[in-house]
Amino acid sequence: MGLSTSFAVLPSTLPVTAGSAPCPRRVVVADCEDRVRVQLASALTATGCAVETVGTARALVDSVLEAPTHLVALSTDLPDMDPRAVIERMQRLCSVPPVVLLASHGADPRRGPLGQSAAACLFKPVDGARFVGTCQRVLRFSERRVSWETRSEPRRPVGLDVTVEPAHGPAATATLVNLSASGFQVELAGAAEMGRPMQVTVAIPGSSQVLTFEGRLEWQRQIGAGTLAGGSLLHVGPEDQRILEALLQPLG
Repeated sequence: MGLSTSFAVLPSTLPVTAGSAPCPRRVVVADCEDRVRVQLASALTATGCAVETVGTARALVDSVLEAPTHLVALSTDLPDMDPRAVIERMQRLCSVPPVVLLASHGADPRRGPLGQSAAACLFKPVDGARFVGTCQRVLRFSERRVSWETRSEPRRPVGLDVTVEPAHGPAATATLVNLSASGFQVELAGAAEMGRPMQVTVAIPGSSQVLTFEGRLEWQRQIGAGTLAGGSLLHVGPEDQRILEALLQPLG
């Protein structure tokens, strides 16, 4: 059940940004039942999506980390992890694509602990045409948003304690989750201050170097008892730029 399957790609029929070449949307379908994976993947492949199917939560997370993913169809019945834990794990490791939940029974799981972590919810047995329509609607909505969820820029997982100094208020300790040439994500104990410049200081392990940059938070989400927030780098000095480039170098 942990094996993944890729389906053939046809020319994309989904809308693309003006001036860009059409490209297939990558969707990962995660369900523990073979027949459900085959049914839903076949329906999406016919619309031009590149579809990979997996049978476990761990395989799903690995797949999303492996390549830029535009949407995840996530069963609430995966054997190794509940959907909330899956989403929180992805939030700690990468930019999370929109999620369509596939629920077996009961009330809409988005009304519980999952909150707004999922864009849509369908109940099994899932009709193929309805599934495709829901996925296309979620994809169209996500493509209109200039947000962290659709960025494909390589990001380096970091996991270091950093000092965050907002423009107003005291400095605080946070965890730098990941970092790219133009953006960053941090995990904070409380709510984040949106839209205002802040200074982030990172002590590089195994050296005396300290990376300091100015950034601005643009979004935040609650994860567990804390807050995951991310945004853009506003200013990096020449010496700090060299440290940043060295840190990101393995990403190519």
